[in-house]
Amino acid sequence: MRIGIAGFIGIAVLLSTGGALLFATGEPKPARNGRVISATLSGHGPSQTESKKKGSTAKESKAAEKTDIWWTYCIATNSQSYFVLSRESPEKTGLIKNRWISFSEKKNQIVVVNPRGKNIALRILRKEKAK
Repeated sequence: MRIGIAGFIGIAVLLSTGGALLFATGEPKPARNGRVISATLSGHGPSQTESKKKGSTAKESKAAEKTDIWWTYCIATNSQSYFVLSRESPEKTGLIKNRWISFSEKKNQIVVVNPRGKNIALRILRKEKAK
């Protein structure tokens, strides 16, 4: 199969614009290193919903319960501190106090690579510059 000069230029243009589109789609910034400063438990345990029906079975009652517990983590780098939110505990995420981690920032979340190699997306609550 022969590709002429026009075909070669077309392929080059396609690859160069495709590469530009790849970086414009909100890919995470390059990995950074940080340290978990704190992990704080917030919220409350199981609670009943208000729309519980009279005479409901135990199974229906169990389905009406919900848990409103979350963890707030502080992750610090040399130049910035991130306060992030997760529904999973430090034991599940691997984000234990004073542990070094690798992460990347993407829009309003950071993607952490925990010590087990699993990617975990955490919502950013706020960012602060280091003093």
